[in-house]
Amino acid sequence: MRTENRLQLLGQVAGLYYEQGKSQAEIAQKLGYSRSAISRLITEAHKRGIVEVTVKHPIQRSYYHEQKLKEVFNLQEAYVLVGSKDECDSRIRLLGKLGAQVLMDNLPENGLLGITWGYAVYEVVQAIKPRHLPKVKVVQMMGALGKGDPKLDGPGLAHQLAIILSGRHYIPHVPLMVESDETYHALMGQQNIREVMEMTNHLDVAMIGIGSGDPELSGVRRAGYLTHEEIEEIKKIGAVGDVCGYYIDIDGNILDIPFNNHLIAANMRKLRQTPCQVIGIAGCAPKVPSIFGALRGGYFDILVTDDEAAEGVLRMAMRYLD
Repeated sequence: MRTENRLQLLGQVAGLYYEQGKSQAEIAQKLGYSRSAISRLITEAHKRGIVEVTVKHPIQRSYYHEQKLKEVFNLQEAYVLVGSKDECDSRIRLLGKLGAQVLMDNLPENGLLGITWGYAVYEVVQAIKPRHLPKVKVVQMMGALGKGDPKLDGPGLAHQLAIILSGRHYIPHVPLMVESDETYHALMGQQNIREVMEMTNHLDVAMIGIGSGDPELSGVRRAGYLTHEEIEEIKKIGAVGDVCGYYIDIDGNILDIPFNNHLIAANMRKLRQTPCQVIGIAGCAPKVPSIFGALRGGYFDILVTDDEAAEGVLRMAMRYLD
C-alpha cells in the first residue's frame, strides 16, 4: 500500500475509533478488516503521530482553605489547589493552570496587564490558550535578571503572553537592580524606560509571583545580583521573601536596604492605592513565610496557592495574629 494511502487509512480508523466512538469490531466490519488488524492500525496511528494523547488533570480546589484565607487576610478571592500529595514541580504546573483561569476571568478585553516573572508566573503563561484580544497590553513590571532562563526571567514571558493574546507588549530594557543612586536615576530618566514603568501605575490586572527568602531558591542569587551570604544577611534583618522583587518582612513591610532602593520594578506602594486587581501566585511549603508576609502587607486582592502552602500560612496566622 502506498504511503499516502496508508496514512489515509490510519486517519480513517483513528477517526472512527476516537471521534465517532466506534468499537474495533464495528470498524473491522465496516472496513473489511479483522479486529486484530484494526487494533494494530490504531497502535500504528499513535506511533506515527496521527493520534496524540493529552492527559488533562482535573484541578481540585480546597474551598475550606479558600474561605479561611479570605476571612483571615481580607482577600476578595482565594483559589487553593488540592495537590499536596504531588511533587512541588508538578504542583506548580497545576497551579499555573489554575492561575491562568483566574487571570483570564479578570482580564478586560482592552486591559492593561502587568506580570512579574518566576516559575509560577511562567506556568501561568504556558497554560493560557490563544485568544484574540488585540487591545490587551502586557507590561513587564520588573527589570530583567539577564540569564536567559524563561522560567525565571521576565522579558520573554511578557512577549510570549502578548503573542498568545494577540496583544502588544511593553518591556523596560533594564537590569533588575543597579549598584548606585546615580545609575538608577540615569536609567529612570530615559523616556522609554520611564514611560514603561509609569504604565505599571495604571494597570487593570497584575499577576505577581512571590519569591522565597531562601538563598538556595533565589533567582536573584542565581543571576548574581546577590550572594548567598548577602541574602542570609538580609534574612537576619527580617526578610521572609520578596514581592515584585522587593524584599519584605513578616508584616509585609518593604525593607529599607540598598537592594530594594536600587531595584527597577513597579512601585508596590502606589499599586496598592490603584484600582488594579492584583493576583498573587505561589505554592509549596518553602514559600509559606513569604506568602504570609505578602498577605500581611495587603499586596493582593486575589491569592492563588496550594493546600500545603495555605495550611502553613493559616498556622502562621494563628501564631502571629492571635
